[in-house]
Amino acid sequence: MKIIICIHAHSSNIPYLTQLFQDKENVILEHYVMTDFFEIITKERLTQFIEGKIIKNVCNVIITCTMYSNLIQQESIKGVPIIRVEHPLLEHITTNPHQKHLIFSNPKTVAETVKKVEAFYKKKQLVPDFTISVIPDVFDLILTNQKAAYRQSLINYLTLHKETWSGDIYLMQLSMAIVSKKDLVPLTNSVFTILETLDRAINEELSKNLE
Repeated sequence: MKIIICIHAHSSNIPYLTQLFQDKENVILEHYVMTDFFEIITKERLTQFIEGKIIKNVCNVIITCTMYSNLIQQESIKGVPIIRVEHPLLEHITTNPHQKHLIFSNPKTVAETVKKVEAFYKKKQLVPDFTISVIPDVFDLILTNQKAAYRQSLINYLTLHKETWSGDIYLMQLSMAIVSKKDLVPLTNSVFTILETLDRAINEELSKNLE
């Protein structure tokens, strides 16, 4: 039996990983919610915390918070690979030939995430072909466990602006996967979330580390 350490800034992301791993019987998820949430957490503190949780059977670390992911630059800690939930989506963005519109609900994640996107483009020698929007005044809803209100606010915003965007839509934070394909039927754009691309990336990583 292998262990995967899951680092969250908020407990609302736990169900998404539980869903992804529901059929993986040889994996135990250990969830740790770092409730300091952005203001006082540091790279050193986060790294030390993860180091303290790594024992013999730990095969991966998953970081679901984009801000925490941005703090840690290395690809592994004590030899254990780090999976950043947003990276498979960034890879998908750079392989998609269509125009892209990247949408965020947390303004604090935008700058660093866009830097990552641009780095992915630069590595592949591609010209960036995306635009960005930030949904105003909604992220506090998820932080205060108002999930239904958060979900409805995302749907309302996407529906209201559906005529103003061209190309494919990317919802750039895991919390935004609370919106389902059924909710987005009115949109003519293709919509991609972190959850969709994360599933494949996790399966590929597990195939390497669960032997």
